[in-house]
Amino acid sequence: MSVENLLVISINTLVSGVYKVAIPGPTSKYNHIMQVTPDTFTEKSITGIQAAHSVAQDAGNIQLAPMHLLKALLDDRDGLLRQLVQKCSIDTQALERAVAKAIVRLPRQDPPPDTITPSPAFLALLRKAQEAQKANGDSHVAVDHLVTALMHDKDVTAVANEVGLTRQAME
Repeated sequence: MSVENLLVISINTLVSGVYKVAIPGPTSKYNHIMQVTPDTFTEKSITGIQAAHSVAQDAGNIQLAPMHLLKALLDDRDGLLRQLVQKCSIDTQALERAVAKAIVRLPRQDPPPDTITPSPAFLALLRKAQEAQKANGDSHVAVDHLVTALMHDKDVTAVANEVGLTRQAME
């Protein structure tokens, strides 16, 4: 996949919590730069993205996908996503198993690549989260914006629907 189709990220700076996201646009190679810093993302959302990166790395996946973020946010026992899932009376263990199965099906490499690039779906997720942030008039992209964006990803909604979790129930 060409760099024009991917989010441009430096993994070293991702781990430190600061990185730039160059998102391809319709009129130019990169028409939107998003900085994932404490100035634009909440500490919890940055932590979630970092955890998603770790999930992808541990699984040997070659790209960072929305499913990794779903697992990372679900693994946070006190986090918003887990609370919402429990409020919807969904079996969290069943959802965890479905997410684990989905991650196993993602492309992987052994040994894992030094740099894990975000997938186009992850790019779309970040854009959707930023749209939700702006629509709410919030100053930072927070975990609730990431959860909203996750529920618009087709692979995430397919896995969520397997256990009876719908976008409507999450709203």
